[in-house]
Amino acid sequence: MATFARLKDRTRTLWRWLKSKRDQLRDDTRAVTTAVFWSALVTGGVIVARNKAGMDWLTDEVIFFIFVLLYASILAVVSRAQVKSERDKRDLEYSFHYDGGGALYNGTQVNIALRISTLKALLGAISKNSGDDVKEAMRQAGKSAAASFAPDLASIYNDNVQRRHGGKLFEEMYFREKLKSWSDYDTRTGWGSIHQELKSNQLTLHITHYKGLFDDMEGEAFAEFLAVYCEQIVTELLQSDSEGDYATYTSAEIEDVNTKKGDKAEIVLNFR
Repeated sequence: MATFARLKDRTRTLWRWLKSKRDQLRDDTRAVTTAVFWSALVTGGVIVARNKAGMDWLTDEVIFFIFVLLYASILAVVSRAQVKSERDKRDLEYSFHYDGGGALYNGTQVNIALRISTLKALLGAISKNSGDDVKEAMRQAGKSAAASFAPDLASIYNDNVQRRHGGKLFEEMYFREKLKSWSDYDTRTGWGSIHQELKSNQLTLHITHYKGLFDDMEGEAFAEFLAVYCEQIVTELLQSDSEGDYATYTSAEIEDVNTKKGDKAEIVLNFR
């Protein structure tokens, strides 16, 4: 039964991936086809008109006109990609709004915004004045933050993503889908772009932030916060997956945390 469940899960995942690629290819193909069709139609009309008038159609002017149409076709395709990019940005901007009463919202969740320098000053002051190891303090903070967020993750995703864009409810997803949905959601919060490298029993999270978030001792401490936070969230996702490839795993444990050149944190988690 377990083998059948894994095969079923993989088949569903493959089908959804193929469907998403098919839809994307269909949209891209439609844009390209439309641009090429109108280019060919106008060019053909010019050639026919010149032939009927007894004029040589292969002239410098016609060749120039053809190149202009080809350029316009390429521009139409590129513009479509830019419009999509802008639409995604607007969607992200829509998620964050200020209510005028002192609260900043990310969707339905109340947030606060801090400059990176303010965050680092806060961490440095805690370390200096408390005498405690700031990295250990941030590990404990990461554990507490995950314990607060994990139980509400499904409802937060459903209210802020699924309700607006459709698709599966969070609780209907398998582990791989939940993992991607969570990382996509947390990527939008500003602490870095999360990319996953998932193996059979190991997950590597590459968190990239190009504004120096991880470039000093305080940044390294924040990476420790993220590591424990991610460890606890992934553990919760594993425990909520009763079927599929990862149903036998119940926890994630940190193997390594690295910060690279001040703009990347790499967190390696092993499944148990």
